Amino acid sequence: MKVESLRSKVIYYWCYTSITLLIVACTSNQTDIYTEEKADTQIVEKSTITHAKGFSINVVDGFKIITINNIDKAKSPSHKYILYRRDKKSAIKSCNDCIPIKIPIQKAIFLSTALVPFSNQIGVNNSIVGISYPKYVKNANVKQQIADGKIKNVGAPGKLDYETIVSLKADVIITNPITSKELNKLRELGITTIINAEYLETTPLGRAEWIKFMAHFYNKEEEAIAFFNQLVKRYETYKALTNKLDKPSVFAGRIQNGVWYVPGGDSYVARFFEDAGANYIWKDNTKSGSIPLEFESVLAKAKAADFWRILTYSNESFTYLKFYEEDNRYSNFKAFKEKKVIESNLKKVDFYGQGLLEPDIILADLINIFHPGLLDNHQAKYYALITDGN
Repeated sequence: MKVESLRSKVIYYWCYTSITLLIVACTSNQTDIYTEEKADTQIVEKSTITHAKGFSINVVDGFKIITINNIDKAKSPSHKYILYRRDKKSAIKSCNDCIPIKIPIQKAIFLSTALVPFSNQIGVNNSIVGISYPKYVKNANVKQQIADGKIKNVGAPGKLDYETIVSLKADVIITNPITSKELNKLRELGITTIINAEYLETTPLGRAEWIKFMAHFYNKEEEAIAFFNQLVKRYETYKALTNKLDKPSVFAGRIQNGVWYVPGGDSYVARFFEDAGANYIWKDNTKSGSIPLEFESVLAKAKAADFWRILTYSNESFTYLKFYEEDNRYSNFKAFKEKKVIESNLKKVDFYGQGLLEPDIILADLINIFHPGLLDNHQAKYYALITDGN
């Protein structure tokens, strides 16, 4: 009897312990799911989009939904993404017109080199398995991965290498808007495509805020939020320095194939000029894109402007002599005569890459040129005045 009694106690103890552990495990799992959903909601609240106009983030049933706002949906397929970690079926049920994306992304193909600084900032360069235009990549880490064969050339929009793309078995392709034909082809191949449209933003901070867009696909929201908040503080601090200063006048562009393209008054470039304390000659124009003009029209309006901003792409230094030889009519502008032409050499600086995440430095470069002496010991990075001695 004693043996049976002891055996019964052992069995009872084992059953009790097992059931208790099972209950704890189940409760723990429920808590993890709840915490995950709650965390998603909290992060979305923290990362309220303050400057970018092109995307929005919402939470439905605990799932984050990212919507691209500035794509013409009448001509393009849906650009809404619902992010899930475990339950794809529930995600689709919560948003049946969304593209489901499992996060975090493990393997990605980039069809734009401008995406690299964003991935670098949140520490996910190792996820890149394919890229377009590899020769234009300036990030040292990614360049090395390309050289080592870890990142493949997948061709470029218009000439995509679908065979290589399929072989890489990437989770997603991240790209600027591409043709519907290419987008449909990628979907036919079973490849999920995420559209990144930061280049359509008309403000420097608006473009930079797209780091939050990428970060959500990698579970790197906190890092992106912290980075962007500090960036805004630096940018606004520089901007405030010019509020009460006299504003020198400035214009931009140069002749290309007989046409002079000047940035619209509601453009990314125009906002930089305004924030740097300059009076942009075409500020009253309402376009966000470029305005095609004839040389005579530009000369009539910008002949007496104080500064002139141009972009170049060369291994060699650009001089006023080279500028004059390009078109001797340039010498009619006051900014040329007084040697106040501002240059950014895209061959040497990553203006449309890393510069997207360093608008504070670009702004400081311009302030230092428009208002000499305002910034102590500033080292130019993206913009500098052309000098014949360069």
